[in-house]
Amino acid sequence: MRLRSFRTRLLVAIFGCAATAIIAGGIFTYAMARHHLYHQFDHFLGDKLRFHRVSCVQEGKRFRFKLPVTAWRRIHDPQDPEYFQFRFLDGRELFHSYSIPDGAGGLPVIGVGTRTPEAQDCILPNGNPGRALGVTFVPSEREAGDPEVEINLVVAHQRGELIAALVRLRKLIYICGTVAALLLLGATLFIVRQLLRPLASLTDQIGDAPLGDEDGAFTLTDPPKELEPVVDRLNALMARVRDALENERQFTSNAAHELRNPLAGLRSQVELALASDRDPERDEDTLVNVLEVQRQMEGAVENLLALARLDSGREAFSTALVDFNALARRAWKPYFDRASERNLRLRWDAQNGLPEFQSSPRLIEILAANLFDNATTYAPEGSGIHVHIDGQAGDLHFSVTNENPGISASEADEFFQRFHRGRQTTTGSRQHAGIGLSLCRKIAETLGGSIRANADDQSIEISVRLPISPQKNSEEKI
Repeated sequence: MRLRSFRTRLLVAIFGCAATAIIAGGIFTYAMARHHLYHQFDHFLGDKLRFHRVSCVQEGKRFRFKLPVTAWRRIHDPQDPEYFQFRFLDGRELFHSYSIPDGAGGLPVIGVGTRTPEAQDCILPNGNPGRALGVTFVPSEREAGDPEVEINLVVAHQRGELIAALVRLRKLIYICGTVAALLLLGATLFIVRQLLRPLASLTDQIGDAPLGDEDGAFTLTDPPKELEPVVDRLNALMARVRDALENERQFTSNAAHELRNPLAGLRSQVELALASDRDPERDEDTLVNVLEVQRQMEGAVENLLALARLDSGREAFSTALVDFNALARRAWKPYFDRASERNLRLRWDAQNGLPEFQSSPRLIEILAANLFDNATTYAPEGSGIHVHIDGQAGDLHFSVTNENPGISASEADEFFQRFHRGRQTTTGSRQHAGIGLSLCRKIAETLGGSIRANADDQSIEISVRLPISPQKNSEEKI
C-alpha cells in the first residue's frame, strides 16, 4: 500500500525503526541471558563432575569410591535428584547414581575420548528435560604400576527451573517490549504532530491565501530552519503572482487605452470625410491620415503580440548567420522618408568587416526597427541621429543617439518600462504606445545581451550589446 500522507510516512518510519530496535534489543537480551544461565548451569555440572572424578580411586584392576553407598544416598535429594554414571570405554557400566531406577536406562554417552568436558541437553531417566556433562579421565589415585584405565564420566541434572526461568524472561521481555512500543507510539504521535504543526499552519495559510492581495504573506511563529526557505520562496512566489496580476491589469488597461485613441482618431477622420462634400484632394489627405493611424495601430498590436509571446516563453525563433550591418540598413529603410520629412541628419558609423554571428535575424530586425522608430519620432525636427556599430571582445555594440528633446537624465531609467512615454509636450509622445523600448530590452535579454539608456542635456543614447556566438543554424525556444 502506498503511503501518500507525509505524516503517515513519518510515523511508520520512526515507529518502524524504533520497533525494530526494541525487537532486536529483546532478542539480544534474551540470547545473552540464556547464554549466561546455561554457562552457570554448566559450571554447576562441572563442579559435580570434578567431585565425582576425585571420588574414584583405582586399586590394581579394581575401582572403588571414597564415599560409601550410604553417603552417596544421603547427598541426593529425591525431589531434585542428581545423576552420574561411570563407564568403561568399551561400554560396560561401572557405577551409576541410585536415582536411576532399574530398567530406566542410563545417561547419554558424552565426552568419550576427550579430556575436555562436553555438554548437551538430554532427557533424564525420569522423563524430565535435563542437561548432561561428560568427560573421559584416568583416576588420579592408583597404585604404582597399575595400568591406566580410561573411564567415561557423565553427570546430569534436570533443567526444569532453567527452562521456567527462560520462559519468565521471555514473558517479561515481551511485556516490557509491548509497553515500550505503545509508549513509543504515543510519543511518536505527539512528536510528529508537534513537528508538523508549522507545516499544517502553512498549508492552511496557502489554502486561505487570496491571489493578488497586497497584504497576503505567509508567516510562521518560530518556524523550523528547514521551513524558512520554503516560506521565503512562497512569499516570493506570491509577490511574483501579485506583480503578474498587476502587470496584466495594467497591460489590459493601457492596451485598451492605446488602441482607443487611434480608433477614435480613425473614426473622427472617417466621419469628417463623410460629413463633407466630396473633394478628391481632401479625401486623399483623409485617406493618408487614416493610413497613418492604421500604421500606428498595426505597429502597436505587433509590438504587444511580440512582447506577450516573449514574456510567455513560447516564442520559437530560428537562428542563422547574421550580417548585422546589412540587417541594420534594411531595418532603416522604412524610416528614411520620415527622417527626410523632419529634416533629420543621419550619421552612420559602422565598422567594416564585422564577422557574421549566430542569432535570430527576425528579433534583431525588430530591435533595430524600434530603435530607429524611437529616434526618428522623438528627435527634434532638424536635429541629427547618430548610428554606431562595432565589435569588441566577442560582443557586438549597436547604439542609436539623437538630440535630447527635453527629457531629464533621471527619466532615462524609465525608458524601458512598459507603456512609458515621454511628457505629452515631447515631440512624438502621442504617436507611440510606450512599448517599443520594453520590447527591445526583452529581445536583448532573450538573445543573451543587454540594453541601456544614457541621457544628458545634449543627447539621448540607446546602446545594445549582443554576444557574437558562431553556432550552427538551429531553431530555439525562449
